Amino acid sequence: MRMMPRIFALPLLLLPATAIAQTDTAAPAVSPNAPEAVKCRRIDITGSLVRKTRVCKTNAEWKRIREGNDSELDKMQDTFRTGSLQHTSG
Repeated sequence: MRMMPRIFALPLLLLPATAIAQTDTAAPAVSPNAPEAVKCRRIDITGSLVRKTRVCKTNAEWKRIREGNDSELDKMQDTFRTGSLQHTSG
């Protein structure tokens, strides 16, 4: 009969420890617009009408990609406007 109260008391002793462990491992909240926040996008697979892949990057990486694409687009538009197809090394 003495063993019964100890069995019920053990889970009560462990409960606060698990609650503390959960609060210690919680990550701090990051603003969705912060440069280090991760965003995932679904990208079409070339050659498929249906398949897509999921790509996850930080906002800073997405911004770098967008700026690189904009720069390349500007170069292409300038080339076709002027009619010159000069090859640049590099």
